Amino acid sequence: MTSRSLMTLFFSCVALFSCGEPGLNEIKEGVKTSLSTSSFAQARADCESVLTHNKAAMSRADRWAFEDLRLQAVARSGDGAESVATLGRLAGEYASQITPAYYVKITSYVRDGGDLLGAVDLLAAGAERFPADKSKFDALAEALKEAASSAGDSEALEKLKSLGYV
Repeated sequence: MTSRSLMTLFFSCVALFSCGEPGLNEIKEGVKTSLSTSSFAQARADCESVLTHNKAAMSRADRWAFEDLRLQAVARSGDGAESVATLGRLAGEYASQITPAYYVKITSYVRDGGDLLGAVDLLAAGAERFPADKSKFDALAEALKEAASSAGDSEALEKLKSLGYV
């Protein structure tokens, strides 16, 4: 084979493989678009599909990116119980990424998704996981208190009271 034939074959193979399944970056961008348009169920399903079918072949950074996006979709849909469980699992696998600020972000998503009691449970989990940083949760606790008062959510208020925030 001549070098020209080899080059043609090489570029043909590149073109062939680039036309198949979308790559992780394209899927990631699609998930971000789904999140930005409040298509949380679609974002979650896409992340779960990638994590189920590609997890072993993915880099740690890519696995974290899809776990993070999946959790954002779960939290923004207002599923506090699943968010608490997922954060607990991720804290073991990705301890350096799970910070007080990350807990605050996910808790805010759950609150905005309409699950005030779930948000309070996340606040409690974050404060328990990071007892030295409890003050980092104070502004969020105040926002949750206001939201629970406005919504008349006595269960969330009682939970906040039991945690010492009311």
